[in-house]
Amino acid sequence: MKDRLIIFLEYLGIGQNKFAQNVGLSAGYVNNLGENISSRSLNKILNVYPQLNEKWLLTGKGEMIKPINTQKAKGNNSINSNINNIEGNVTISHNDFSNLLELQKGYQEAQKELNERLKTSQKQIDTLLEILKNK
Repeated sequence: MKDRLIIFLEYLGIGQNKFAQNVGLSAGYVNNLGENISSRSLNKILNVYPQLNEKWLLTGKGEMIKPINTQKAKGNNSINSNINNIEGNVTISHNDFSNLLELQKGYQEAQKELNERLKTSQKQIDTLLEILKNK
């Protein structure tokens, strides 16, 4: 099972530590994985990577990646592959949601700064217009 999980990680283009972090498992999880996996760990993996075929991971039978029409849109890879097939709700991981919130916060701060600059520029324009009027 460890070998199949490593093949999946290579497919995703991520390392074992990044995988463990994304899923919420310990850093050495993949290295310590034997032929058995707890249902809790399996559920964590499948929630973050719904495109992974559970049967393939557990037994090596079938395709590594589920057909697109059976995947839930979740995470960057499956959202990109399912963008034209979404019906209903879209689910994203906690990490992706946190990243989106951080981006939104950054955009809001940038917008506040730009608004302040605009106010300052408008005051300068008003001052210059007043100077020109008085000449």
